[in-house]
Amino acid sequence: MLKAAILDMVQELEQGSPFSASLAKYPNMFSAFYQRMTAVGEETGHLEPMMRRAADYMERDAAIVSKGRRALVYPSIVMVVGIAAGFVLVIWTVPALTRLFAEFEAELPLTTRILMAVGDIAGRFGLHIALATMSSAVLGGWYIRTKGGARRRDYLLMRVPVVSGIIQTSNMARFTSTLNTLLKAGLPMPHILDMLTTAATHAPLKEALGPVKEDLLAGERLGQALRKHDVFPRLLVQMVSTGEESGSLETNLEAAASFYEEATARMITGITTLLEPMLVLFIGLAIGFVAVSVISPMYSIVQQIK
Repeated sequence: MLKAAILDMVQELEQGSPFSASLAKYPNMFSAFYQRMTAVGEETGHLEPMMRRAADYMERDAAIVSKGRRALVYPSIVMVVGIAAGFVLVIWTVPALTRLFAEFEAELPLTTRILMAVGDIAGRFGLHIALATMSSAVLGGWYIRTKGGARRRDYLLMRVPVVSGIIQTSNMARFTSTLNTLLKAGLPMPHILDMLTTAATHAPLKEALGPVKEDLLAGERLGQALRKHDVFPRLLVQMVSTGEESGSLETNLEAAASFYEEATARMITGITTLLEPMLVLFIGLAIGFVAVSVISPMYSIVQQIK
């Protein structure tokens, strides 16, 4: 796909089209931020430094995403294995044990009766449950890809105590890094806010940037405009205000970007470190429940055989 896109872009350039216009033909491959940075570089005659700044930003952004994905690998594997093991037990193992216990008329404890009831429900309605689950997953995935669904998802996640902290911190890392990159490129602040709004994917942040731009055009400083919106942490607002007053806004933004990137990595690592033993404990309890449910009736059967 990339090779075909590059070949087509070469033809566009040979026909006289701007580089940014050829990139715009492939929005799924080249982000809006990348396209706008390229367009600004062409307009100002500084394409090479703009591309370097875009590359630096994209590398830092990719590093944040990569850390989060690596941290979730082990918990995801544990969850998949646990669900698969439970599925095998409920669908195949439990029905066989149910027939055995019924044949010997063994006395069944509560845990065994619960396990057998789950197995019976899965055996009767397993296909319906699987189809309903898959349909819900597909419809839910489609809905959150719509504009309204994505907006509702973003606002709902901001109400979840731990998740909201990670989302806000990671968004502030991207926001400050992008803002710093564009300021170093010498762009005017209203133009920068337009680019930030286009590049933002988080609904609360995206919707706050419009009023921020209006306040700037009305004569307010950036720090004052950011202070009106809860999506921007007070620490960031203070660093921006201090940077504007002292003339060191770019330096403060760079420090803020590094701080929020490290904070995001620490929060993700902390949550996964806590999540791993909790998953192992949960699976251990589930295995113990199944073991007790299966072994307890066995003693009753052995007694009857004796």
